[in-house]
Amino acid sequence: FPDVSAFWRANAFALLRIGLQRDTVTATHSLLTGVALNPEGEALQQKTTTRCARRFAHDLAIHFKGMDDDSLLAVLAYLGGQFGLSTAERDLVRRFGGAALSYESVEDLLQKLAFETLVRANLCAEDLTIWMARVIRQRDWHSVARLSGLAGRAALIQALRRSALHLLTFTPKENPA
Repeated sequence: FPDVSAFWRANAFALLRIGLQRDTVTATHSLLTGVALNPEGEALQQKTTTRCARRFAHDLAIHFKGMDDDSLLAVLAYLGGQFGLSTAERDLVRRFGGAALSYESVEDLLQKLAFETLVRANLCAEDLTIWMARVIRQRDWHSVARLSGLAGRAALIQALRRSALHLLTFTPKENPA
């Protein structure tokens, strides 16, 4: 679906549901999109898109570990705005970036940050690999180090700290929630 998702987004269609299994014929995940035709439809579309985003965040590690990067980034292009960090959460991520907090203490916030910003942030290939493998897909440190070519957990966390500060520049400055 990555090849057609840009068309649907450009024509104001919202993502309503993501298929959990690859289609046996097309070998892709299915998408259900829709566009509102009236105010009631807009309310339903917003409610459904928000629910899809919440489920996506929760189910990703289990159901989408096998989703290819292009498909995953296409989904994030639809849902990224649903995962905004609050001002307090941004501060916690900033503290992680400055080495004041551990990875484990902000892991859920890094996932929200990734969902919100990875599509727009233009990370280098190595950093994108780390974020996709560890933060989003929650693969173990050893596999992520092997994929990225870095020398273990400490080097990966250093790369995450640096790139988290970069990703923060792609979030709204104020979100008091």
